Amino acid sequence: MSESHHEPESSSDGNVDAMIEAAIEDAESNAPSSERRVSPRLSYAAIVVMVPLAPDGSQLSPIVVQALDVSVRGLRLDAGTRFEEGMTGAVQLLRPNGQLALMGFVVRNYRPGDGGEHHIGIEFTALPDAMKKEDFIDENGRLKVLHPALLENHQAGDNAAA
Repeated sequence: MSESHHEPESSSDGNVDAMIEAAIEDAESNAPSSERRVSPRLSYAAIVVMVPLAPDGSQLSPIVVQALDVSVRGLRLDAGTRFEEGMTGAVQLLRPNGQLALMGFVVRNYRPGDGGEHHIGIEFTALPDAMKKEDFIDENGRLKVLHPALLENHQAGDNAAA
């Protein structure tokens, strides 16, 4: 399996939404992973929220990270903290259409970068057994926003359109 770095394709909000929708369906199917590099990646400079699981299965505090690109199989991230390869949890993102998305993840690649950067590749999965979708649903049946920074994606889009 090659770890070569390919530049993401330029993207429109509609392309990113379609990519994330396909990723949700793929993650929920629990299909075995195929080669990660066959899926095209689209530029996706957005904030996402990760809720990793501790080794004992308890949920750790949400962590805000910067996404760099997205594919049907996962995200490439630049985080301010280290993530161990094999770590699992939930990832929440705000799609360009304003809808929240929640999927499981597993860290497939970690590389420390210059200046305290942490480059992370995650694969989308179904939520881990220790997490239930109901844990992330509010009293109105909608996904809870796991961190207010996530809403900056939508506000940045509103400002760009103004």
